This record gives sequence, C-alpha cells and structure tokens, in this order.
Amino acid sequence: MPPGGGFALPRLDGIPKSYPALANEATAAEVACTLLRTGIAKPERWAQANGSATEFVRATLDDWLDRHGRATVERNFYLDVAFTDRADPQSWRDGEGWAGLQRLYISVEVESAGYVVFGPTLRLLEKVHPRLPATFYQQFVGSVERWVRVYDYRDGLERVDQIKEWLAGEPEAEYEMPDVEHAIPARAKRRLLSDQTLRRMASQSRSSERKRLLQGLLTLVEKANQTARPAADEDIYGQLQDNNPAVPALLAVFERSDAIEGCFDEDAQTMLEASPEPNVILPLNGRDMASVASAFEKLAAMTQTLAAASTLIELMPGNERTEGARE
Repeated sequence: MPPGGGFALPRLDGIPKSYPALANEATAAEVACTLLRTGIAKPERWAQANGSATEFVRATLDDWLDRHGRATVERNFYLDVAFTDRADPQSWRDGEGWAGLQRLYISVEVESAGYVVFGPTLRLLEKVHPRLPATFYQQFVGSVERWVRVYDYRDGLERVDQIKEWLAGEPEAEYEMPDVEHAIPARAKRRLLSDQTLRRMASQSRSSERKRLLQGLLTLVEKANQTARPAADEDIYGQLQDNNPAVPALLAVFERSDAIEGCFDEDAQTMLEASPEPNVILPLNGRDMASVASAFEKLAAMTQTLAAASTLIELMPGNERTEGARE
C-alpha cells in the first residue's frame, strides 16, 4: 500500500451543535432588530439564544420583565406575558408562525387568580373615617381593573341574578342561593372621599400601619393613572368574538370563604369552556420603533400598577403571602 493512505475523520470544532428550524425566524429577526434599535434588547443576549431570533425575542421580553418589577408582581399575580401574532394566543394557524410584522401583539394572560381579603383592612380604616373603607376599596379595585380583570362582589351579584333567571324557568329545581348582599359590609357601600381628602389623611395619619396603607393606595392610584390600556379595535374584536371573557387576575373578597368566593368557585368551573380573552392585548408593528416603544411603555404602566397593588396587598392585614393563589 502506498504511504499516507489512512482514513481521517472530519473535525467539528466551531460548528454549532443545533440550528433553529422555525418558520418564523425571519420575522423574529426583524423584530429583534427593532428591539435592539429601541434599546429594549441587549446585544449580549444573542450569544445566549443559540442562534435563534425567536429565542432572542423571548429572552428579551423575559429580561425586560425582570427589570420592570416582575418579581414583585408575581408575589400576588400569576400572569403569562408573550409575543404573539394573534389576539387569541390559544388559536392555531397551520404553518404560519408569525404571519407578519405589521400586526403583532404583546399578550397578557392569567394562569390563576390572585387573592386579596379586604375585611380586616376596611375595619381598621373605619376608625379613621366612616367613608374611608369604601374609598380604599373602590380606589384599589378600580386601579387594578384599569389593566386586568378583578372578580368581586359585582360579579357575585351578577351570578345571583343569573341563578334567579334559571330558577324562574325551573320552578322545581333546588338550589342554595348565595347571599352576596349579606357578604358586602355597609362600610364598603358609603360615599367616597375626595382625592384631596384622601391625600390629607395619608399625610396626617398618626398610625404607621394606616399611613403605610394609605400611602400605598396613593402610589397604586398614581401608577394606574399613568396611561390607559388601549381599546380593542375591530380586528381584535373579530378575533375574539367567540372567546369567553378574560379569566380574573384577582379575586377580591371581604372575608375568607364568603359568598363572593363561593360564587367565584362556581363561575370558575365554566371560565375555560372556551378560550378566554387575554387580560391585556397590546398591538404593535414589529418594524416601527415608535410602535414597539409605545407597546412597551404601556406594558411598563401595567407592571408598575400591579407591582404597587402586590406591595399593598402584603401591607393589608390578613393577606399573608403563604396563602398562595386561587385556581
């Protein structure tokens, strides 16, 4: 045999161990470029994305949420935030991936409902002013509802009305009617104080506990009023017309295991019979820096609002974090 005729194995040094095989990589790459130009994405994240633009976009969103209070929000709210090309992230399109750059969304869905008990806090605040409990409750719920759905006594009363209608058509049916009206304390029904009076009480309170509660409420109201959640347009309405209402992000009760909580437990059995609407849907144009920046500004307003609400919940007596979420 002639010399030098041996068999040599090819070397694989420097060759990537995996390659992305995603139909939407080209679209994701353009979104990634826009995120970089706006300063939302960090260039060093690319090396950690294993050459996948889709993974880079996902990691960028995760990093952004970490920098904007996700740890605080997640102590009391259980949300899933994602990029998607459809208003209903649960829908499926065969082989389309991200269908186009000009109509993308940041979608906020609920994994399970958070839980807050108001009774002990309202009794504490009534010692300051008889109208302060109702003010605290309505300002808290109204601020959170600027972004996500809250299930409270109003939903309980609506369920009672539905049961009454059902029983009217089924006179022989036996059903124990939840006493939601009795679960609503009189202190929560009084006329609200003005914003000026609320701020004065917060600054003049001699009790450190009540002062923290009122200042926490003012912070929540301030964060909630930064900007409004964008209204759904015709395209979004069209995509969500067959969906159930959004899953509540927070269950608000006055006492543990009260009639309001009982109504929630009953309603929860049918909430997922059809795909629910997202709690928040922020449309954006993946090529437009101003559009992307605007969507993230609104997302920041949401996270700041929910972080303030989460912090306030932990200040409210009777809301220890070990209680966990409501399913």
